[in-house]
Amino acid sequence: MKKYNQLIITLLGFALISGCSSEKSKDTSPPPGYTKLFQGSDSITYLKKMDSWHYQGNSDIIQFEMIISFFKEDTVVGKKFQSIKEKILYDCNTENKYTKLPIGFFSDKYATGKAIVPYPLSSSRWLIAENNSLDAIGWQNYCVKYKKAIDAQS
Repeated sequence: MKKYNQLIITLLGFALISGCSSEKSKDTSPPPGYTKLFQGSDSITYLKKMDSWHYQGNSDIIQFEMIISFFKEDTVVGKKFQSIKEKILYDCNTENKYTKLPIGFFSDKYATGKAIVPYPLSSSRWLIAENNSLDAIGWQNYCVKYKKAIDAQS
Protein backbone atom coordinates (compact mmCIF):
# COMPACT_ATOMS: atom_id res chain seq x y z
CA MET A 1 0.00 0.00 0.00
CA LYS A 2 2.91 2.34 0.77
CA LYS A 3 4.36 1.84 -2.76
CA TYR A 4 0.92 2.44 -4.24
CA ASN A 5 0.65 5.78 -2.37
CA GLN A 6 4.14 6.77 -3.54
CA LEU A 7 3.15 5.93 -7.11
CA ILE A 8 -0.02 8.05 -6.84
CA ILE A 9 1.94 10.97 -5.37
CA THR A 10 4.59 10.65 -8.09
CA LEU A 11 1.96 10.58 -10.87
CA LEU A 12 0.16 13.57 -9.37
CA GLY A 13 3.50 15.40 -9.19
CA PHE A 14 4.16 14.73 -12.88
CA ALA A 15 0.64 15.82 -13.79
CA LEU A 16 1.06 19.02 -11.79
CA ILE A 17 4.46 19.79 -13.31
CA SER A 18 3.37 19.07 -16.88
CA GLY A 19 0.16 21.04 -16.35
CA CYS A 20 2.09 24.06 -15.10
CA SER A 21 4.58 23.74 -17.95
CA SER A 22 1.89 23.64 -20.60
CA GLU A 23 0.11 26.59 -18.97
CA LYS A 24 3.37 28.55 -19.04
CA SER A 25 3.95 27.75 -22.71
CA LYS A 26 0.46 29.08 -23.53
CA ASP A 27 1.45 32.44 -22.05
CA THR A 28 4.65 32.61 -24.11
CA SER A 29 3.32 31.55 -27.50
CA PRO A 30 2.95 34.39 -29.99
CA PRO A 31 -0.40 35.49 -31.41
CA PRO A 32 -1.68 33.97 -34.68
CA GLY A 33 0.12 35.19 -37.79
CA TYR A 34 3.53 35.45 -36.10
CA THR A 35 6.40 33.32 -37.41
CA LYS A 36 9.58 32.99 -35.38
CA LEU A 37 12.48 34.08 -37.57
CA PHE A 38 15.36 33.59 -35.14
CA GLN A 39 16.26 33.77 -31.47
CA GLY A 40 19.27 35.50 -29.93
CA SER A 41 20.56 35.63 -26.39
CA ASP A 42 18.38 38.62 -25.46
CA SER A 43 15.47 38.60 -27.94
CA ILE A 44 13.31 36.72 -30.43
CA THR A 45 12.56 38.15 -33.87
CA TYR A 46 9.16 37.42 -35.44
CA LEU A 47 7.68 38.10 -38.85
CA LYS A 48 4.00 38.97 -38.88
CA LYS A 49 1.80 38.68 -41.93
CA MET A 50 -0.31 41.77 -42.49
CA ASP A 51 -4.00 41.61 -43.45
CA SER A 52 -2.80 41.81 -47.05
CA TRP A 53 0.60 40.86 -48.43
CA HIS A 54 0.31 43.76 -50.89
CA TYR A 55 1.07 47.31 -49.76
CA GLN A 56 -1.90 49.62 -50.46
CA GLY A 57 -3.21 47.16 -53.07
CA ASN A 58 -0.04 47.25 -55.18
CA SER A 59 0.69 43.62 -56.09
CA ASP A 60 4.34 44.45 -56.87
CA ILE A 61 5.07 45.52 -53.28
CA ILE A 62 5.12 42.81 -50.62
CA GLN A 63 4.68 43.93 -46.98
CA PHE A 64 4.97 42.39 -43.53
CA GLU A 65 5.91 43.46 -40.01
CA MET A 66 9.02 42.51 -38.09
CA ILE A 67 8.79 42.37 -34.30
CA ILE A 68 11.79 42.14 -31.98
CA SER A 69 10.63 40.80 -28.62
CA PHE A 70 13.11 41.31 -25.78
CA PHE A 71 13.35 38.88 -22.86
CA LYS A 72 13.84 41.75 -20.39
CA GLU A 73 12.14 45.13 -20.26
CA ASP A 74 14.19 48.18 -21.17
CA THR A 75 13.51 51.91 -20.99
CA VAL A 76 13.27 54.57 -23.69
CA VAL A 77 12.43 58.22 -22.86
CA GLY A 78 11.42 57.12 -19.37
CA LYS A 79 8.94 54.46 -20.52
CA LYS A 80 9.41 50.71 -20.21
CA PHE A 81 9.20 48.69 -23.40
CA GLN A 82 9.55 45.02 -24.30
CA SER A 83 9.28 45.01 -28.10
CA ILE A 84 9.96 47.04 -31.22
CA LYS A 85 8.00 46.85 -34.48
CA GLU A 86 8.71 47.96 -38.04
CA LYS A 87 7.02 47.41 -41.40
CA ILE A 88 9.20 46.06 -44.21
CA LEU A 89 8.32 46.55 -47.88
CA TYR A 90 9.92 44.80 -50.86
CA ASP A 91 9.50 46.24 -54.37
CA CYS A 92 9.47 43.12 -56.54
CA ASN A 93 10.07 45.10 -59.77
CA THR A 94 13.67 45.98 -58.86
CA GLU A 95 16.10 43.39 -57.50
CA ASN A 96 16.87 43.78 -53.77
CA LYS A 97 14.82 47.01 -53.47
CA TYR A 98 13.31 47.51 -50.01
CA THR A 99 12.40 50.02 -47.34
CA LYS A 100 11.71 49.83 -43.62
CA LEU A 101 9.06 51.90 -41.90
CA PRO A 102 9.72 52.00 -38.15
CA ILE A 103 6.54 51.92 -36.05
CA GLY A 104 7.66 52.22 -32.43
CA PHE A 105 8.32 50.76 -29.00
CA PHE A 106 5.66 48.61 -27.31
CA SER A 107 5.06 47.63 -23.69
CA ASP A 108 4.08 44.01 -24.46
CA LYS A 109 6.17 41.17 -25.88
CA TYR A 110 4.43 41.00 -29.26
CA ALA A 111 4.04 44.69 -30.16
CA THR A 112 0.26 44.62 -30.18
CA GLY A 113 -1.94 47.64 -29.65
CA LYS A 114 -0.62 51.17 -29.77
CA ALA A 115 3.08 52.05 -29.48
CA ILE A 116 3.98 53.59 -26.12
CA VAL A 117 6.73 55.52 -27.91
CA PRO A 118 6.08 55.88 -31.65
CA TYR A 119 9.06 56.55 -33.91
CA PRO A 120 9.11 60.28 -34.63
CA LEU A 121 9.97 59.83 -38.31
CA SER A 122 9.23 57.01 -40.67
CA SER A 123 11.60 56.29 -43.49
CA SER A 124 10.15 56.08 -46.94
CA ARG A 125 13.50 55.95 -48.68
CA TRP A 126 13.95 52.98 -50.97
CA LEU A 127 17.26 51.17 -50.66
CA ILE A 128 19.05 48.48 -52.66
CA ALA A 129 20.35 45.68 -50.44
CA GLU A 130 23.83 44.31 -50.99
CA ASN A 131 23.89 40.74 -52.29
CA ASN A 132 23.77 38.09 -49.54
CA SER A 133 22.69 40.62 -46.89
CA LEU A 134 19.66 39.82 -44.72
CA ASP A 135 17.53 42.31 -46.68
CA ALA A 136 18.62 40.82 -50.03
CA ILE A 137 17.80 37.32 -48.78
CA GLY A 138 14.38 38.59 -47.67
CA TRP A 139 13.80 40.12 -51.10
CA GLN A 140 14.78 36.83 -52.77
CA ASN A 141 12.47 34.84 -50.50
CA TYR A 142 9.40 37.04 -50.86
CA CYS A 143 9.74 38.43 -54.38
CA VAL A 144 11.19 35.39 -56.13
CA LYS A 145 10.26 32.24 -54.22
CA TYR A 146 6.92 33.14 -52.64
CA LYS A 147 5.38 35.87 -54.81
CA LYS A 148 3.35 33.40 -56.90
CA ALA A 149 1.99 31.74 -53.76
CA ILE A 150 1.28 35.12 -52.13
CA ASP A 151 -0.52 36.35 -55.27
CA ALA A 152 -2.59 33.15 -55.33
CA GLN A 153 -3.65 33.70 -51.68
CA SER A 154 -4.75 37.30 -52.27
